[in-house]
Amino acid sequence: MAARIRIMRLGLAMKAIQIPLGLCSLASPALSPSRASAELAPGQRRCSVKPGLVKEAAVELTAGKVAVVTGAASGIGLALAERFARAGLDMVLADVEQPALQAAEQKVAGLGVKTLAVPADVSDEAAVNALAAAAVDRFGAVHVVCNNAGVASDADPWFGPVSTWRWVLGVNLWGVIHGIRAFLPLLAAQRESHFVNTASAAGLIPATSPAYDAAKHAVVAISEDLYRAMKVAGLPVGVSVLCPGWVRTSIY
Repeated sequence: MAARIRIMRLGLAMKAIQIPLGLCSLASPALSPSRASAELAPGQRRCSVKPGLVKEAAVELTAGKVAVVTGAASGIGLALAERFARAGLDMVLADVEQPALQAAEQKVAGLGVKTLAVPADVSDEAAVNALAAAAVDRFGAVHVVCNNAGVASDADPWFGPVSTWRWVLGVNLWGVIHGIRAFLPLLAAQRESHFVNTASAAGLIPATSPAYDAAKHAVVAISEDLYRAMKVAGLPVGVSVLCPGWVRTSIY
């Protein structure tokens, strides 16, 4: 199934493209197809992530590489986890919904990769730091971090409880901030790594709700800023921001 998704090409113009749900080939500044593969061992699979800072070189995600996905129990997060697993990556799945997280881990493990499920509320800085520590303790490295967890509310933004704003901003904005800050020291010290931050079409054109729109606009801006910071510093850390439209998920 293909979904129409807007990708903010970092540092360049915005472009609407068609990509399959369950992304394999990620790129910074823009999504790009995987390169032609060299000889692989029998059963080995390949997926490419091309950081914009490493000219003419892609981060080859083959068996044994590791990806972390938050909000991995359902929706886009589960699709990402499944697609990375099909490429041979070991997976760290994080979500606040523990029963759904366990079911997702079993589903992804059934694809023949090693998995780790970590219950985590991404709005909690300590929980995200613990997630990063657990990933390193289990696998020793992390190559892709997908800050994907998200929530939405239909509460009235102006007359409803202010706690709704705190909840939506806590997960959708602070969850991304915590994810970047927790994993960046690890990723920056490696030869290859990539962040994928899930924003929304609402991060480009306000259309959903004020709290959600504000958080997603901020995620786009943060991703732009992180991309530029990595480029100026010369660090091999790629950055992408994903801006999907309506997708069938359990976000509400």
